[in-house]
Amino acid sequence: MLAVEKQSVQVLKNTFADIAEVKFERSAKNDMTGSYGLFVTMKNTKGQSVYFSYGFWKENDDIGDYGLENEEVQKVGITNEKIKIIYTNGEEEIL
Repeated sequence: MLAVEKQSVQVLKNTFADIAEVKFERSAKNDMTGSYGLFVTMKNTKGQSVYFSYGFWKENDDIGDYGLENEEVQKVGITNEKIKIIYTNGEEEIL
């Protein structure tokens, strides 16, 4: 699951602007569709955070859908800076 979480962060960085941190709360694979359901708390560079889930297709390297909870934090765009990631297993990484 760690590889899927890591791969999905790259797609998140290409979906949202100003990400500072992504913490994976839980992850699950849907065996029927082959997609993954990922639940994260995402912080932006202003210190604001939002909890939401998204569907991820590993083979397509694509986010299928996501819950839009706070447009201030989930600002559409690209994050080029390195961000802190906390995986479901507790490991942390700067990516």
